[in-house]
Amino acid sequence: MASNGFPNHWNRQSRLRKSMDTLFPQEHSDQCRVCKEPVVDGRWNYCSDRCREVAQAVQKMFVWDEVRDQILERDEFTCQDCGLSKEMQWRAYHQVHERIKERCPHPSGGTEAEFDAWRDRRRELERRYDVGSPTGNFHVDHITPISDGGHPFDSSNLQTLCAECHEAKTAVENSNAELQPDVTLADYMES
Repeated sequence: MASNGFPNHWNRQSRLRKSMDTLFPQEHSDQCRVCKEPVVDGRWNYCSDRCREVAQAVQKMFVWDEVRDQILERDEFTCQDCGLSKEMQWRAYHQVHERIKERCPHPSGGTEAEFDAWRDRRRELERRYDVGSPTGNFHVDHITPISDGGHPFDSSNLQTLCAECHEAKTAVENSNAELQPDVTLADYMES
């Protein structure tokens, strides 16, 4: 569930619809979004399957969720800096949780106070040996920051990084950054 109470796929569908309205605005309901030819009736957005495929292909290039998924799959969920893979993250997560179980066995049949103490100790160990989620915590990072002229959606400017490497890279970039003007997507589209 998302924070607004709706399932995540509904939020994603809403973002996809909004991006399609931005990329291919439909001025009249009886015109194709892509080629502006007449459509069968006002309920259709495209005059043909070809126009629908063109719109969806363009949308996938400019919708961050789609771009992010493509980059993660291209890089096989492996950090391009340290080499941490999704499988390595999964093994580490489960090894740590096995060690926590060994160091802090469940007090079966204990009192409420013993259970509370066990839960607090387990939380402390989980915090101390934090390795993220079992499936990994991978981010898609701009190799050349957008503020330095990197294209926001070009796959050659994107890489997969684990959360720790992404945080370290961002800290270095921010410590070396001078104040620069904000750059918008419209600026990139014009150049």
